[in-house]
Amino acid sequence: MIIVIVLIIFIIVIGFQKYHAKHMSKEVIVCFTGTIGSGKTFLATSMLKYRYKLQRFLYKIKITKSKPIIYSNIPLYIDKKTDVKVLKREHLLLQEKFEENCCPFVLLDELSLIATCYNWDDPNIVSKNINDNMKTLETFIRFYRHFYGHSNKDKLRMFITDQATGSVNIQMRRRIGFVNYLYNMRRWGLILPFYKIDTKEMVIQEDTVNENNVDLQEKERQYYFGHLPYRWIAKLMKKKPCYDSHCFRYALITGNFVKSLPYDNWQKDDLTTNYCPDIRMTEEEKKDYVEHIKSIFGKNIKVSTSKI
Repeated sequence: MIIVIVLIIFIIVIGFQKYHAKHMSKEVIVCFTGTIGSGKTFLATSMLKYRYKLQRFLYKIKITKSKPIIYSNIPLYIDKKTDVKVLKREHLLLQEKFEENCCPFVLLDELSLIATCYNWDDPNIVSKNINDNMKTLETFIRFYRHFYGHSNKDKLRMFITDQATGSVNIQMRRRIGFVNYLYNMRRWGLILPFYKIDTKEMVIQEDTVNENNVDLQEKERQYYFGHLPYRWIAKLMKKKPCYDSHCFRYALITGNFVKSLPYDNWQKDDLTTNYCPDIRMTEEEKKDYVEHIKSIFGKNIKVSTSKI
């Protein structure tokens, strides 16, 4: 009888924790920032996996006609039947489209590795005029829902992570809007199979980040809570993790990062990588860009590429 009472109390406490926790965002673009090891990629991949499997189920029973596809800049494992596509430079610069009529789920891990705050003058990052040059990262993020949301009724999602919003190019920050700052990730109850991550939801308002603009009811739920399986049980059941939290250690082994990969789908047997798409303008692209601008404004116009 005592065991039953304790179990009931335990279930009530867990239900209370779950009810008052922050729930999955309904925003198309979801951003997590925070300290090292605070659970940014953990939450991003968990939410992506949940959204993807829900959409896959709806697609399978023909409620939706948009096939869900995952594009990621780090290797992910969903299951044996799911191929996760490499998020390539060409995708980010709109030189290559996602598959027709799909429902894309994008993971952009460590965004400032791709678009730092020092890339403000690179035409591949930000365009001064979209009529002159639309193939930029800013356009990809700004019009992500416009370009790819029509066929799936805005069920698509983009998950972005970084350690600090200040490191990300300012035009990218303005596109994000809401930022979930994470810290103090731990196993709830010390040994129980649940995680708890403290968070502060912040609003990027013009050039500032303002925590006080968040709805008061939302401010009361300032933590994420959910199931966290034990690693030894996962190994015993031969259950593969969704991602490797130390995936970039491969860059230390090889001594470098690479800007492209010789395949389109991530390898399911290896979750490490040294891949970082470099979207800065190449010398050839600079030359083409100068010629393009001169064709619009006249050959006598001076176009400086020294700072690009």
